[in-house]
Amino acid sequence: MSHLDVIARGGGGGDGGPPLATIGPAPTGRAKCKKCGGAIEKGTLRVTVFSQSHFHDGFDGANYHAECAPNTARGLDPKCVLLLPWRDQLAFSGDDAQKAALRSNPAAQRASERFVETRRILTTEVKPKDVKALVEENGYALLSGPKPIPLDVLVDIAADGLAFGRLAKCAACGSRALRHAGAGQGAHALTWCTGWASASTACAFSTRQAPPREAPWTGSATLRKGKPRAALAALLKDADARANRTAPDPSAASSPPPKKKAKTSAPPPPPPPPPSPKLKTVPPDSRLLRVDEMALQEAGANGSSGRAEIVVTHHGRTAMNVQLVLVDAAHEANKFYRLQCLRVGRSYAVFSRWGRVGEDDGIGHYDAYGGSRMNKCMLHFHGTLADATKEFASVFKRHTLNDWPVYAATRAFDVRPGCYDLVRHVDAELQGDDAAAGGAGAGAAPSDSR
Repeated sequence: MSHLDVIARGGGGGDGGPPLATIGPAPTGRAKCKKCGGAIEKGTLRVTVFSQSHFHDGFDGANYHAECAPNTARGLDPKCVLLLPWRDQLAFSGDDAQKAALRSNPAAQRASERFVETRRILTTEVKPKDVKALVEENGYALLSGPKPIPLDVLVDIAADGLAFGRLAKCAACGSRALRHAGAGQGAHALTWCTGWASASTACAFSTRQAPPREAPWTGSATLRKGKPRAALAALLKDADARANRTAPDPSAASSPPPKKKAKTSAPPPPPPPPPSPKLKTVPPDSRLLRVDEMALQEAGANGSSGRAEIVVTHHGRTAMNVQLVLVDAAHEANKFYRLQCLRVGRSYAVFSRWGRVGEDDGIGHYDAYGGSRMNKCMLHFHGTLADATKEFASVFKRHTLNDWPVYAATRAFDVRPGCYDLVRHVDAELQGDDAAAGGAGAGAAPSDSR
């Protein structure tokens, strides 16, 4: 997951260990307590404790009832505690000074009650699609890198904006991704950023100072119309009154909805760009033509016969063999993802392998009965090259948000925030770009599997 509040499959807590345990209202009723086995009802307090995963480069979370949660040496995440109702803050906070200040601060207690009530209404009485529309209308994104921001985080952001006003842009990264917890608690409050400082590094901005605020959030007339949106309309009306502004004209949303268009088949994908004249032939001794050792073992375990070799397209100038890396020092993430398209006898296959750089990228121990989680690799067979290429392109885009046909023909690649980067190889560069790519690719590439 992303570097937001819910990071069960992301990096650690910034000091080499797992993230701090989190506490908050359960967004659904599907989770079960790790200790007692009972269901954790939606809206009740849920504690999530993280530990090193045995199956991937990151941490897994175990959920508990608040009364069943074990005592962790590092305590609970103070951001999550400050988002609780003020009475629960007194029960779960590990900061005695913060609790003493909160007991004698009626204004902070009222601010906490306003935030919690606004969050409750958005959670129970407003549809998720309307929450997302409200967030977008007020300038916030629904995605963090390639992944959607969890709905419960969007609800917290919207509740804070409606109750106290829109936060200014981050002073460090310039994105509108600030969050605040502990309104009215002065130096005990926290403001932090969930944006990106660069394409691969999350913004680490955090401060105890009160953030600059703009007017409370607003919403269009569409979000105020109709009985199903009555609760949201009431919240927006209250925000308008505190901001001393006029609500949008309801007639702006009174136009009849457009007629539904007849269902038609999806438009065909755009044709791939023409190959660049600077593409060069892949040398026969290139590392790009080496099949991963784990792929050979996986193919043998699946009973395939025949020699395995990397598929080369564009008249021998593009090898379907890429190495991706994701490095985020702030959360101890240093992962690789290897993707190869193979010709195995008369069939085709897509091989993928993943893990932590320096630990899982060498020749690993293969267990024929271990499955993909234990071996950290996967091999999918296809009858035709077209089917294999389709899966290859889909996996490539899922991890990089780049189109494989475009990269294969032009070598154009854009690094996206929160996505894997491409390890450049000199044999895959355009003519004239060898010198610029040679040093970068060689230094960033994890060790070869053979």
